[in-house]
Amino acid sequence: MTTREIDAKLGHENSPINNDGLITLHGVALALRSNAWLIAGTIASAMALATIYLALAKPMFTAKSQLLIEPYRFANSQLDNGIAPILDNVHIEGQLVLLRSGRVANEVMARLGLVSDPEFCATLPGHEGANRTAGSTPLGEEDRAQCVVDELQKNLVVRRLQISSAIEVLYSSPNPDKARRVANTIAEVYLGNLANARADIARGRTEWLKGRIDGLRKLMNESVLAAQAFQAKRDYRLPEVIAHAGRNAAPAEGTTAADVARAVSLEELQADARTYSKMYEAFLEALTRSLQEQSFGGTEARIISIAERPLRPSSPRLLLTLGLALAFGAIAGVLIALVRSQLYGVGRS
Repeated sequence: MTTREIDAKLGHENSPINNDGLITLHGVALALRSNAWLIAGTIASAMALATIYLALAKPMFTAKSQLLIEPYRFANSQLDNGIAPILDNVHIEGQLVLLRSGRVANEVMARLGLVSDPEFCATLPGHEGANRTAGSTPLGEEDRAQCVVDELQKNLVVRRLQISSAIEVLYSSPNPDKARRVANTIAEVYLGNLANARADIARGRTEWLKGRIDGLRKLMNESVLAAQAFQAKRDYRLPEVIAHAGRNAAPAEGTTAADVARAVSLEELQADARTYSKMYEAFLEALTRSLQEQSFGGTEARIISIAERPLRPSSPRLLLTLGLALAFGAIAGVLIALVRSQLYGVGRS
C-alpha cells in the first residue's frame, strides 16, 4: 500500500461521513477525537471573551418593591351591596401603565433631585462622557429633565405576578442605594397619585351632591309650605273623604266631587313633600360618605413589600454568562471540528 492510499484511508476514517454518504457515530467520535485541540481552543476563546465582558461590563443592582391592587368602591355607589367587585385584567393593565407613566417618573425625578445626578445623561446624544468634544452642546434644563425621565423609564420594569393582583416594581441602577430609593419612591408616588385622584373624584362628587341637596331642600320646603297653605285654607273634617280619596271605593254619602278633589289635592301635596324629604335625607347620607372619603383618603392599592438594598448585582450574571460561553464554545467547536474533518477527509481522498 502506497503512502497516498494510507493517507486516503486515514482521511476517510476521520470523516463523520462514510463512503456511502451516511453519518456514523464512529466517524463522529473519530472526528471529535482528532480535533479535540480545536474544540478546546474554541471553548477557551469563548470563555476568555466572556471573562473580558464580565470585567468591562458595569454591574447593575435591581431593587424590588411590591404593590397589591384592591377593588375600589365609590362611597355612594348604588352597587355597594356588600359584594366586593372583581378586578379584571383591563384594570390591572391600566395600573401597570400608570406606574410606567411619565407623570410618575417626573415626580420621582423631582422628589429625589435626579436632574443634577451625574448618573443620568449630562449632554446631548453623541456627546456623553468621554466622547464629549469641545463643541458638544450641554443639555438645557427641559431637555435634561426629559433625558432623566427617559433613563428612569428605561431602567424600570413593572410586571404583574402571574394572574394575581400583585404588581412588582423593579428598578436597576449601578448604585444599590439609589436603586432602592427609586423603587420605593415610584411606589409612593403612584399611591399618592391614586389618593389625589380619588380625592378629586370625591371633591367633584361632593360639589354635585351639594348642588342637588340645595335644589331638593328648596323643593321640599316649597312642597311642605304648599301643603300647609292648602290645608289652612280649608276645614278638613271629612275622614271618610280622605280615606277614600285616590282609591276606587265610593266616597261616603253626602260627599261632593269638590270635597274629593280637595282631599286628593292635599294628599298629593303631602306625598310630594314626603318624597322630597326622603330624597333629601338620602342625598345627605351620600354627602356625608363623600366628605368622609375626601377627608380620610385611602387608595385602591397598598405596598406589601418595600424595596431593600440589593446585596448582589443583577447583571451581568456571572454563572449564567460563563455557562452560556461554555455551551456556545463547545457547540461551535464541535461544529467546526465536524466540518473540518469532513473537508479534510474529502480533500485527502
